[in-house]
Amino acid sequence: MCREVDPNNSAVCEPVLGCNLNRGEEIRLQLRSLRSQSNGRFANFYPFEKIRTTLFHELAHNEIIDHNDAFYELMRQLAEEADRVDLEMRGRMDPFLDAVAMVRARNQPATTLACLSALFVLVKNAVFTPSSEVKYRRVPARSQRLRETVLDVPGGRACLAAIGFEPVRDEFILHDDQDLLLFGILHELIEQINVR
Repeated sequence: MCREVDPNNSAVCEPVLGCNLNRGEEIRLQLRSLRSQSNGRFANFYPFEKIRTTLFHELAHNEIIDHNDAFYELMRQLAEEADRVDLEMRGRMDPFLDAVAMVRARNQPATTLACLSALFVLVKNAVFTPSSEVKYRRVPARSQRLRETVLDVPGGRACLAAIGFEPVRDEFILHDDQDLLLFGILHELIEQINVR
C-alpha cells in the first residue's frame, strides 16, 4: 500500500521524503512541503521527478535493505521500466491535457486552482488506496463540493471523463484498468497546480 504523508505531520518519515515500512507492506511518500499556516490551501508540491525518484528508492527497499550497488542498480531498472511506460502513456494523456487547457482558458485562476485541486484529491485517493476500497473510485454526482469545484466549471466534466470517471446513474465510477494512466495524471496535476 502507498500513502501520502501528511505534510503537517511528517514525523514518521522525517527528515526524508519517503519511507518503506515492513519491506513494502506500506510505502509513505511526502508529496507536498508544509502547508502555510496563514492559509489552508494546498502546499507546494515537490517536483514530480523528486517524488518519482523517492518512490523508486522505497520500492527498491522491498528487495534490498542496504544502500549498495545492487540497490542502486535496482532503482535504475525501476526508473527505466517507468520511462518505457511513460512513453506508452503519453498518447493516452492527450484528452486530459486538452481538458486541463480548457479549464485554464475558460475560468479565472482561483476557479482553475479549485478545480485542479479537487481533481488532484480524487486521483490521489484512487492511486494511494487499494482498488478493493471502491469508495475512492466512486463519487456521488450530487455532491455539492464536486458540483461547485468540477461539474459546474467549464471543462471540469471533460477532465473528469479524461481521468476515466464514467457517469453511472447517480455517481461517477473509476474503473480499475485506469491505474497506470492515473499516475501520469497525478504527475500532470502536480505540475499544473504548481504553475498557478
